[in-house]
Amino acid sequence: MRRAATAALLFCAAAAAPALTIPPREGPPPQGLDLFLSAGPVLTFGSHLGRSSHGGFGLEASVVLWPAGFDLAADKPWAVGLVAQAQSVGWFDHARWQLSAELLYRLVGIELGAAVETAAGDRSRTASFHVQPFFSLGPMYIGVRVSVPVDAPANGWPAQLGVVLGVKVPFQIVKSQPPARAPLTRLEADNLHAPCAAPHDCRGRARCTPFHDIAGRVQRSCEMACKSDDDCPEGLRCARVADGPDLTCRARQAAGSN
Repeated sequence: MRRAATAALLFCAAAAAPALTIPPREGPPPQGLDLFLSAGPVLTFGSHLGRSSHGGFGLEASVVLWPAGFDLAADKPWAVGLVAQAQSVGWFDHARWQLSAELLYRLVGIELGAAVETAAGDRSRTASFHVQPFFSLGPMYIGVRVSVPVDAPANGWPAQLGVVLGVKVPFQIVKSQPPARAPLTRLEADNLHAPCAAPHDCRGRARCTPFHDIAGRVQRSCEMACKSDDDCPEGLRCARVADGPDLTCRARQAAGSN
């Protein structure tokens, strides 16, 4: 079991390497909050003090709120959440239930809460204080679990130490929006009006927009659609060009009539 836990740690460390570099922001900082609901399976490897090691599996769900918007490159990339977990310990030996609060900062976080392990064999039901620092790898995370009994009879479960591996699929419930008038970021400026073939070719607020050129051929480029100057980033105006898409945000010196 210890070898399996060590292998899992090494695998997650290797997978984490690309995530350690926070990518540059494609668009301006979001305004408002982002709220996510996530759920998925968990695997655990650990042991109770004085007892042999064991494995386990279960399900976990969480609700996470990013008050300043989900943006790891922002000045305040922190979030708070609630986590609920149901798990089989020792491969169906007994159950463990957990409810905790979590605090995240960029890719790291910590859970604080309560856990209950059901009776099994010569052990009675035990309530514990739960602490778990963790590191996120996109939808994956790895954490170190510490459970300390707070309401344990003489034959209750002792303290527990283990490694937790989880994968949670996020569903965004509330999404923040970037301010339309925010200046172009460097990535947006380099990409604006560039030819594109698919949505992922465009950065930030730009979208891959089809249009007909003077010869009637269908072209596509990364554009910011607009109805008035108020819909455009600072320094741009809403305009049409002779050989381009309909109303889009353009540099003032390049804009035609609108």
